[in-house]
Amino acid sequence: MTLDPVLLLLTRMAFGLFLVASAMKKARDPAAFRVALSAYRLVPAGWTFAGAAGLTVLELVVGVAVLAAPTEAVARFAFGAIASLLASYAVVLAVKLMRGERDIDCGCLGWGAPSRGLRWSMVARNLALASLAAAPAVLPRVARDLSGVDLLTVAAGLAVATVLYLAVDTLIGLPSRRTAA
Repeated sequence: MTLDPVLLLLTRMAFGLFLVASAMKKARDPAAFRVALSAYRLVPAGWTFAGAAGLTVLELVVGVAVLAAPTEAVARFAFGAIASLLASYAVVLAVKLMRGERDIDCGCLGWGAPSRGLRWSMVARNLALASLAAAPAVLPRVARDLSGVDLLTVAAGLAVATVLYLAVDTLIGLPSRRTAA
């Protein structure tokens, strides 16, 4: 299996913009992100500021790296970092859920919605995104020039990926409808 340049450019744009947007959300309201991070109890209380700042910078750097990668090696490394970051987020969410700790603001990108607590669908989403990010890190590429139609395809694909992410994010945010058995 090989990766066509159209899919490579689309994944670079989608993941790069996703991570930059996520970092910018955290940077716009660092206090809220510190509160969300402290609820996970992953770092000692005195390290929450550094942990929140570090994650924000990491997301920004990796997002920019995948967008502006000057070489294939840098792009592969950035995709590997993205896959690792998303898989790590999934593991942390899963551990908290298994411990019954659901009432935590996920600290995710979100779109201004109030905290909806942790859900298994967030774990699944992060694992799916990690898998998608891992593919360009390991798959060989097809060498060919991009045409104007290819660039239109990337633009349309980016629009579809954005709408799909927003739809999934909205579905995850819906209240669960549990019925008594």
